[in-house]
Amino acid sequence: MIPYKNWYNMILLTYQLSNMKNKIISFKTFERLFDSFAPRKAAEFEFSGVIGNTRIAKKQIKKIALTLDLTSDSVQEALRKKSDCLVAFHAPDSLSKRNLWQDRIKKLADGKITLYKAHLRLNFCKEGVNHVLCSMCGFDAIPLTFLFEDKFTVVGGVYMITGTYSLQEILRKLKAISPPEIRVFNHKKNSRYHTILIASGSGFKKEFFETFRPDAIISGEVKHSTIYLAKEYGATLIEATHWATEDRPLKIISQTLEKELGIPVEYISLPLKMKTYQK
Repeated sequence: MIPYKNWYNMILLTYQLSNMKNKIISFKTFERLFDSFAPRKAAEFEFSGVIGNTRIAKKQIKKIALTLDLTSDSVQEALRKKSDCLVAFHAPDSLSKRNLWQDRIKKLADGKITLYKAHLRLNFCKEGVNHVLCSMCGFDAIPLTFLFEDKFTVVGGVYMITGTYSLQEILRKLKAISPPEIRVFNHKKNSRYHTILIASGSGFKKEFFETFRPDAIISGEVKHSTIYLAKEYGATLIEATHWATEDRPLKIISQTLEKELGIPVEYISLPLKMKTYQK
Protein backbone atom coordinates (compact mmCIF):
# COMPACT_ATOMS: atom_id res chain seq x y z
CA MET A 1 0.00 0.00 0.00
CA ILE A 2 1.38 3.43 -0.98
CA PRO A 3 1.72 5.81 2.02
CA TYR A 4 -0.60 8.82 2.08
CA LYS A 5 2.33 11.26 1.72
CA ASN A 6 3.47 9.55 -1.50
CA TRP A 7 -0.08 9.61 -2.87
CA TYR A 8 -0.30 13.32 -2.10
CA ASN A 9 3.02 14.03 -3.84
CA MET A 10 1.96 12.04 -6.90
CA ILE A 11 -1.35 13.93 -7.15
CA LEU A 12 0.41 17.29 -6.66
CA LEU A 13 2.98 16.48 -9.38
CA THR A 14 0.22 15.38 -11.80
CA TYR A 15 -1.67 18.61 -11.10
CA GLN A 16 1.44 20.74 -11.66
CA LEU A 17 2.29 18.97 -14.94
CA SER A 18 -1.29 19.34 -16.14
CA ASN A 19 -1.25 23.06 -15.37
CA MET A 20 2.10 23.44 -17.13
CA LYS A 21 0.84 21.71 -20.28
CA ASN A 22 -2.17 23.99 -20.44
CA LYS A 23 -0.27 27.20 -19.69
CA ILE A 24 0.44 29.69 -22.48
CA ILE A 25 2.79 32.67 -22.28
CA SER A 26 3.38 35.51 -24.71
CA PHE A 27 6.71 35.81 -26.48
CA LYS A 28 7.30 39.04 -24.58
CA THR A 29 6.84 37.15 -21.30
CA PHE A 30 9.20 34.42 -22.53
CA GLU A 31 11.92 36.99 -23.26
CA ARG A 32 11.43 38.68 -19.87
CA LEU A 33 11.65 35.41 -17.92
CA PHE A 34 14.51 34.11 -20.05
CA ASP A 35 16.43 37.35 -19.51
CA SER A 36 15.88 36.98 -15.77
CA PHE A 37 17.54 33.55 -15.90
CA ALA A 38 20.22 34.34 -18.49
CA PRO A 39 20.67 38.13 -18.63
CA ARG A 40 21.51 39.53 -22.05
CA LYS A 41 24.03 41.83 -20.35
CA ALA A 42 26.13 38.77 -19.39
CA ALA A 43 27.39 38.75 -23.01
CA GLU A 44 26.31 42.07 -24.53
CA PHE A 45 29.00 41.86 -27.22
CA GLU A 46 27.29 38.83 -28.84
CA PHE A 47 24.00 38.72 -30.74
CA SER A 48 21.16 36.96 -28.96
CA GLY A 49 17.53 36.84 -30.00
CA VAL A 50 15.16 35.90 -32.82
CA ILE A 51 16.67 34.79 -36.12
CA GLY A 52 14.71 34.94 -39.37
CA ASN A 53 11.09 36.05 -39.56
CA THR A 54 10.57 38.22 -36.47
CA ARG A 55 6.81 38.47 -37.12
CA ILE A 56 6.21 34.92 -35.95
CA ALA A 57 7.84 35.83 -32.62
CA LYS A 58 4.72 37.76 -31.62
CA LYS A 59 2.67 34.62 -31.10
CA GLN A 60 1.80 32.74 -27.91
CA ILE A 61 4.11 29.99 -26.62
CA LYS A 62 3.16 26.83 -24.77
CA LYS A 63 6.12 24.53 -25.52
CA ILE A 64 9.84 25.22 -26.00
CA ALA A 65 12.67 23.06 -27.31
CA LEU A 66 16.31 23.66 -26.35
CA THR A 67 19.23 22.27 -28.35
CA LEU A 68 23.01 22.58 -28.59
CA ASP A 69 23.20 23.01 -32.38
CA LEU A 70 20.90 24.11 -35.17
CA THR A 71 21.09 21.02 -37.39
CA SER A 72 18.70 19.22 -39.70
CA ASP A 73 18.10 16.68 -36.92
CA SER A 74 17.30 19.29 -34.25
CA VAL A 75 14.95 21.09 -36.66
CA GLN A 76 13.12 17.86 -37.50
CA GLU A 77 12.82 16.97 -33.83
CA ALA A 78 11.45 20.42 -32.94
CA LEU A 79 8.86 20.02 -35.71
CA ARG A 80 7.98 16.51 -34.51
CA LYS A 81 7.54 17.74 -30.94
CA LYS A 82 5.34 20.62 -32.22
CA SER A 83 7.41 23.17 -30.33
CA ASP A 84 6.50 26.84 -30.57
CA CYS A 85 10.06 28.06 -30.07
CA LEU A 86 13.47 26.44 -30.61
CA VAL A 87 16.23 27.91 -28.46
CA ALA A 88 19.59 27.09 -30.08
CA PHE A 89 22.88 27.44 -28.24
CA HIS A 90 24.89 27.44 -31.48
CA ALA A 91 23.25 29.32 -34.36
CA PRO A 92 24.20 32.05 -36.86
CA ASP A 93 23.83 35.74 -36.06
CA SER A 94 22.30 36.71 -39.40
CA LEU A 95 21.22 35.37 -42.78
CA SER A 96 22.90 37.46 -45.47
CA LYS A 97 23.27 34.65 -48.02
CA ARG A 98 21.43 31.48 -48.96
CA ASN A 99 23.01 28.55 -47.16
CA LEU A 100 22.22 25.50 -45.05
CA TRP A 101 21.32 27.73 -42.09
CA GLN A 102 18.67 29.50 -44.16
CA ASP A 103 17.13 26.22 -45.32
CA ARG A 104 16.83 25.02 -41.72
CA ILE A 105 15.36 28.30 -40.56
CA LYS A 106 12.83 28.25 -43.40
CA LYS A 107 11.63 24.81 -42.27
CA LEU A 108 11.12 26.18 -38.77
CA ALA A 109 9.26 29.23 -40.09
CA ASP A 110 7.05 27.00 -42.26
CA GLY A 111 6.24 25.03 -39.11
CA LYS A 112 5.54 28.31 -37.27
CA ILE A 113 8.44 27.73 -34.88
CA THR A 114 10.37 30.77 -33.67
CA LEU A 115 14.16 30.35 -33.68
CA TYR A 116 15.89 32.02 -30.76
CA LYS A 117 19.68 32.11 -30.36
CA ALA A 118 21.09 32.15 -26.83
CA HIS A 119 24.76 31.27 -26.65
CA LEU A 120 27.23 32.98 -24.30
CA ARG A 121 24.56 34.55 -22.08
CA LEU A 122 23.36 31.00 -21.35
CA ASN A 123 26.97 30.00 -20.76
CA PHE A 124 28.05 32.78 -18.42
CA CYS A 125 24.90 33.26 -16.31
CA LYS A 126 24.72 32.28 -12.64
CA GLU A 127 23.20 28.83 -13.28
CA GLY A 128 24.56 28.54 -16.81
CA VAL A 129 26.58 25.93 -18.66
CA ASN A 130 29.89 26.57 -16.89
CA HIS A 131 28.26 26.43 -13.46
CA VAL A 132 26.37 23.22 -14.26
CA LEU A 133 29.50 21.65 -15.80
CA CYS A 134 31.36 22.15 -12.51
CA SER A 135 28.42 20.80 -10.48
CA MET A 136 28.01 17.70 -12.65
CA CYS A 137 31.69 16.84 -12.30
CA GLY A 138 31.65 17.44 -8.55
CA PHE A 139 34.09 20.35 -8.64
CA ASP A 140 33.81 23.15 -6.09
CA ALA A 141 34.58 26.19 -8.22
CA ILE A 142 34.17 29.95 -8.33
CA PRO A 143 33.40 32.16 -11.36
CA LEU A 144 36.20 34.48 -12.45
CA THR A 145 36.20 37.90 -14.07
CA PHE A 146 38.49 38.69 -17.00
CA LEU A 147 38.89 41.07 -19.93
CA PHE A 148 37.92 39.40 -23.21
CA GLU A 149 39.64 40.65 -26.40
CA ASP A 150 41.00 43.57 -24.36
CA LYS A 151 37.63 45.34 -24.27
CA PHE A 152 34.81 43.22 -22.78
CA THR A 153 34.57 42.44 -19.07
CA VAL A 154 33.23 38.91 -18.66
CA VAL A 155 32.03 37.29 -15.44
CA GLY A 156 31.52 33.51 -15.35
CA GLY A 157 33.25 32.79 -18.66
CA VAL A 158 35.65 30.55 -16.78
CA TYR A 159 35.65 29.02 -13.29
CA MET A 160 38.55 28.26 -10.94
CA ILE A 161 38.40 24.90 -9.21
CA THR A 162 39.22 24.96 -5.50
CA GLY A 163 41.52 22.26 -4.23
CA THR A 164 44.42 20.26 -5.63
CA TYR A 165 44.03 17.37 -8.08
CA SER A 166 46.14 14.87 -9.96
CA LEU A 167 45.39 14.17 -13.61
CA GLN A 168 43.79 10.82 -12.77
CA GLU A 169 41.51 12.44 -10.20
CA ILE A 170 40.38 15.01 -12.78
CA LEU A 171 39.76 12.33 -15.41
CA ARG A 172 37.61 10.34 -12.99
CA LYS A 173 35.45 13.38 -12.29
CA LEU A 174 35.04 14.13 -16.00
CA LYS A 175 33.38 10.73 -16.49
CA ALA A 176 30.19 12.40 -15.19
CA ILE A 177 29.70 14.13 -18.57
CA SER A 178 30.55 10.98 -20.60
CA PRO A 179 33.04 12.50 -23.05
CA PRO A 180 33.58 10.25 -26.10
CA GLU A 181 37.30 10.91 -25.72
CA ILE A 182 39.69 12.98 -23.60
CA ARG A 183 42.98 14.35 -24.90
CA VAL A 184 45.71 15.69 -22.61
CA PHE A 185 48.52 18.01 -23.70
CA ASN A 186 51.71 19.06 -21.86
CA HIS A 187 51.16 16.81 -18.84
CA LYS A 188 54.14 16.10 -16.61
CA LYS A 189 54.13 12.73 -14.88
CA ASN A 190 53.13 12.73 -11.18
CA SER A 191 52.07 16.39 -11.32
CA ARG A 192 49.44 17.78 -8.96
CA TYR A 193 47.54 20.82 -10.15
CA HIS A 194 46.83 23.73 -7.82
CA THR A 195 45.42 26.40 -10.13
CA ILE A 196 42.85 24.67 -12.36
CA LEU A 197 40.48 26.50 -14.70
CA ILE A 198 37.39 24.98 -16.32
CA ALA A 199 35.22 26.31 -19.16
CA SER A 200 32.88 24.64 -21.63
CA GLY A 201 33.25 24.53 -25.40
CA SER A 202 36.21 26.40 -26.90
CA GLY A 203 37.42 27.56 -23.52
CA PHE A 204 41.18 27.50 -23.95
CA LYS A 205 41.46 31.29 -24.27
CA LYS A 206 44.79 33.15 -24.40
CA GLU A 207 43.39 35.60 -21.83
CA PHE A 208 43.27 32.78 -19.28
CA PHE A 209 47.01 32.09 -19.54
CA GLU A 210 47.90 35.77 -19.31
CA THR A 211 45.51 36.67 -16.48
CA PHE A 212 45.41 33.60 -14.22
CA ARG A 213 48.63 31.65 -14.97
CA PRO A 214 46.91 28.25 -14.48
CA ASP A 215 48.61 24.90 -13.95
CA ALA A 216 45.84 23.25 -15.99
CA ILE A 217 42.77 24.15 -18.04
CA ILE A 218 39.82 21.82 -18.64
CA SER A 219 37.64 22.60 -21.65
CA GLY A 220 36.15 21.09 -24.80
CA GLU A 221 38.08 22.07 -27.90
CA VAL A 222 41.67 23.24 -28.33
CA LYS A 223 43.34 24.97 -31.28
CA HIS A 224 46.73 23.79 -32.54
CA SER A 225 48.38 27.12 -31.69
CA THR A 226 47.00 27.06 -28.15
CA ILE A 227 48.82 23.80 -27.38
CA TYR A 228 52.15 25.57 -27.94
CA LEU A 229 50.98 28.66 -26.06
CA ALA A 230 50.11 26.48 -23.08
CA LYS A 231 53.54 24.87 -23.22
CA GLU A 232 55.15 28.32 -23.00
CA TYR A 233 53.13 29.00 -19.85
CA GLY A 234 53.76 25.53 -18.42
CA ALA A 235 50.07 24.63 -18.43
CA THR A 236 48.44 21.25 -19.04
CA LEU A 237 45.39 21.18 -21.33
CA ILE A 238 42.62 18.63 -20.75
CA GLU A 239 40.25 18.47 -23.73
CA ALA A 240 36.96 16.66 -23.00
CA THR A 241 35.20 17.48 -26.35
CA HIS A 242 33.10 20.52 -27.15
CA TRP A 243 29.98 18.35 -27.25
CA ALA A 244 30.28 16.73 -23.82
CA THR A 245 31.15 19.95 -21.98
CA GLU A 246 27.99 21.65 -23.31
CA ASP A 247 25.38 19.03 -24.25
CA ARG A 248 25.10 17.40 -20.82
CA PRO A 249 24.89 20.70 -18.89
CA LEU A 250 22.27 22.07 -21.31
CA LYS A 251 20.03 19.10 -20.59
CA ILE A 252 20.09 20.03 -16.88
CA ILE A 253 19.48 23.68 -17.76
CA SER A 254 16.37 22.74 -19.77
CA GLN A 255 14.85 21.39 -16.55
CA THR A 256 15.68 24.60 -14.66
CA LEU A 257 14.24 26.71 -17.48
CA GLU A 258 11.02 24.71 -17.36
CA LYS A 259 10.55 25.75 -13.73
CA GLU A 260 11.48 29.37 -14.47
CA LEU A 261 9.18 29.71 -17.51
CA GLY A 262 6.31 27.60 -16.19
CA ILE A 263 5.84 25.81 -19.54
CA PRO A 264 7.34 22.56 -20.90
CA VAL A 265 10.96 22.83 -22.08
CA GLU A 266 12.17 19.72 -23.88
CA TYR A 267 15.85 19.14 -24.56
CA ILE A 268 16.85 17.90 -28.01
CA SER A 269 20.13 16.04 -27.59
CA LEU A 270 22.30 15.35 -30.61
CA PRO A 271 24.44 12.28 -29.79
CA LEU A 272 28.01 12.51 -31.05
CA LYS A 273 29.29 9.38 -32.74
CA MET A 274 33.05 9.19 -32.49
CA LYS A 275 35.66 6.49 -32.77
CA THR A 276 39.32 7.08 -32.04
CA TYR A 277 41.91 5.30 -34.14
CA GLN A 278 45.42 4.87 -32.87
CA LYS A 279 48.59 3.50 -34.42
